[in-house]
Formats: sequence, structure tokens, C-alpha cells
Amino acid sequence: MLTFVRTVAADAPSSAVYAFLADFTSVNAWDPRASGARRVEGDGGTGSVYECEVAFAGRTVPMRYTVTRLEPDAVIEWVGESDLVAAHDLIELRSHGGTTVVEYTTSYRYRRLPRLADRLAARSVARLCDDARAGLQSALDALGGRARVG
Repeated sequence: MLTFVRTVAADAPSSAVYAFLADFTSVNAWDPRASGARRVEGDGGTGSVYECEVAFAGRTVPMRYTVTRLEPDAVIEWVGESDLVAAHDLIELRSHGGTTVVEYTTSYRYRRLPRLADRLAARSVARLCDDARAGLQSALDALGGRARVG
């Protein structure tokens, strides 16, 4: 299993950051490898199911994500599944003054790869996580601007 942790800070209250990220479809705005995220079951709360396409290694893979935990202004957790990979994403929010620190932990288990291939893929997956972190930071910077204005 590959696990990566990325941290960003938002100049916005945790309630605004939580509202943005708890809606899984926001992944379209900040993860450059994800597209077409849409809710297919539920009301957006725990147990809701989303589908999206994820680009990796020149392929686009359909993924199905289920919201497994939501703690308002604090924790968001999803698990994703496809024929090729199982994913687990944990987002933890911490407020510090007017800033919200977002710690994003993501884990991947590739179903058809031996454990050695996991290690070989680590560098490529780390780059994807870095790109997602940059996209998340950009989206949260914009959110902070909206939070200050509105």
C-alpha cells in the first residue's frame, strides 16, 4: 500500500473549507487527475456514493467513492474502488486563528500489482499527489478570497 500525506493552509474558516471539501464533486476543481465527479447515491452525507474518472499513467479509470465519515468542520473520509485500485482518503481540518490547516492523507492499494510494483509506482503517484496538493492550495486560496469578500 502506498500512503502520502500533504498539508495546505487556507485563509478561510474551517466551516467554509469543510463545506467546500465535504462535497466530493469539488474534486473536479482541485485535483487535475479527476474529472466528471458526480453524486449517484445519497444526499451528500455519510454513505453517499460518487463516481468520477481518474487519469493515471496514460489511462482514465472510472472510480466509485463512498463517503465513510463526516465530522463537521473537522474530518472528511472517503474510500474509492475500481478494478485496478482501492483508495482511502482522509482529510483533517485544524483551525489556527483565521487559518485552516488541511492535512490530506491518501492511500492506494493496486489490486493487480505485486508489492514490488507498488514501490516502483511510488514516485509517479507522489507526483500526482503533489499536483493535487497544488490544485487544492489554489482552490482554497480562491475560497479564502471569497470568504473574505462575502
